[in-house]
Amino acid sequence: QQIKKQYAAAKRAAQSGGSAAGAAQKTGKAAKTVKEKAQQAGAYVMRHKKGFGIALGLFLIVCLLLNTMSSCSMMAQSIGSAISGTTYPSDDPELVAVEADYAAKEAALQAEIDNIESSHPGYDEYRYDLDMIGH
Repeated sequence: QQIKKQYAAAKRAAQSGGSAAGAAQKTGKAAKTVKEKAQQAGAYVMRHKKGFGIALGLFLIVCLLLNTMSSCSMMAQSIGSAISGTTYPSDDPELVAVEADYAAKEAALQAEIDNIESSHPGYDEYRYDLDMIGH
C-alpha cells in the first residue's frame, strides 16, 4: 500500500511539474503576442501622427473647459441662491393681501397688549418691555 501511495504521489508531482512547464510556455507565448500587438499599435500611431495630435489637442481643450466650469460651479451656485433668495415671484394683489394680513395680526397683538390687565386679572403687577410692533 505504501509503494502504491508513493507511485501515486510521484505521478501527481510529475503531472503538476508538466503542467507548470506548459503554463510557463503559454505565458511566454502570451507575452510575445502582447509585445507584437504593442509594436503594431505604436506603428499605427506613428503613421497617423497628425490625427492623433489633433485628437490629443481636442481632448486637452475639453479637459481645460471642464476644469474651468467645475471651478466656477460654487460661484454660479451662490449667484443662483442669491437671486432666488431675493426674488419674490408674486403679483401686486398678492403682496397687498399679505401686507393687509400682517397689519391685521399686528393690530390684534397690539389690542391684546392694551387689554392684558383686563384679560388676565388677578396679578399684582404687569411688566411691559416692548419694542415697536411691525414687520
